[in-house]
Amino acid sequence: MEKLGINGGLLLAQTINFVIVLVVYLRYVHKPFLKKIKAEHEKHTQLERLVREAKEQEAVLLQKQEAMQQETEQKLKKEYAAMKKEVDVAKRSILKEAHEEADRIREHNMEMIEQEKNKMLTEVRGDVVRIASLVLEKALQGMVRRELQEKVTKEVIAQLPKVEQP
Repeated sequence: MEKLGINGGLLLAQTINFVIVLVVYLRYVHKPFLKKIKAEHEKHTQLERLVREAKEQEAVLLQKQEAMQQETEQKLKKEYAAMKKEVDVAKRSILKEAHEEADRIREHNMEMIEQEKNKMLTEVRGDVVRIASLVLEKALQGMVRRELQEKVTKEVIAQLPKVEQP
């Protein structure tokens, strides 16, 4: 081997050194490196799985949210319709009460007007009778006696148009 230019002791030393470096590499570098790569790959796989699960859950939640939103809208529509009916009923009731109150006030005012009218007619009738009596007394004062004067006054008053009383 020496003729080929190969030194046997050096080759043996290099082979032993190579084996030592190979054992150290495999034991302290390659195995931990492979463990680290495998752990990173598992983490990545787990993250992908978690992302997929999160997307699935998000889709389910969106469906539930849409369903709840539709349900809420339906409930709100029903409540709105019910409230609108209640408001309409209350509105009609209030209008009816207002009309009834207006009618009561109108009737009360008509009664008061009628009473006032009757009172005034009574007063006017009394005034007419007094004035007629005074006019007759003045006219007959010098002409006839007191008894005849009273008799004529009564007859004139009796012939005056009657004012109707309620």
